[in-house]
Amino acid sequence: MKTLPHNKQFVRLARNPGFTLIELLTVIAIIGVLAGLMLATLGRVRSHARSTQCKSNLRQIGVAAGMYSVDNRGYIVPAFDPSDQNNKPLHKNHWTGLLAAYMGRSATGDFSGYREVPVFVCPGKEGGFGYGHNYFWLSKGTGGVLAGRMNMSQADNPSRTVLFTDQYHADTVAWRGFVRPAAWGTWKTPDDYTVSFRHSGDTCNVVWLDGHASSESKNSKFAKSDDVWRLWSGQTEHYQ
Repeated sequence: MKTLPHNKQFVRLARNPGFTLIELLTVIAIIGVLAGLMLATLGRVRSHARSTQCKSNLRQIGVAAGMYSVDNRGYIVPAFDPSDQNNKPLHKNHWTGLLAAYMGRSATGDFSGYREVPVFVCPGKEGGFGYGHNYFWLSKGTGGVLAGRMNMSQADNPSRTVLFTDQYHADTVAWRGFVRPAAWGTWKTPDDYTVSFRHSGDTCNVVWLDGHASSESKNSKFAKSDDVWRLWSGQTEHYQ
């Protein structure tokens, strides 16, 4: 007895069913792995983009600081200048207030207003704003008043002298905007004066006294020593 053609087709289908359960689970697992890799890659891309924007912000701050120095006989912009604090509110004597005009802005009504100046806010910030001034070695005397501020001419190596860097800041309302050498701080329980290595690969961004910006890691000289924070080798004059 001959097998009908349609029966042959049925036999072939019976012998070659679709995906087995194991095959389906394998495919699902592969898709899950690929999705995880894509998400991880996307996360790294976003992190890199934030770091790049942060570095651009610091570069603009460095340019503004350079313009300030040109207009002020070479004096480095201070973290805070109380020389005429009786005539100006506190925030206008802060470095952000002193540099605002060079960014096409006027000093805002209070510190919280600086959130509206994108350049002053790191896109990868934690808590408050985002950047800190190397106040300890770039100011001399109490408060770094005009007569005691440091001058660009005193710098041994402007391209290796820290001006501003990423700063950890827990408070979202008040803001100091000053940072001490990374070698002095702690990364596990940071306070408001601590350098923040918040970018990909445990790096932070820095703008140097000559205006160029870079990324520095926890293993760099920037983090291990305070030499690159001083204006000159062996400097002992500093903020009190």
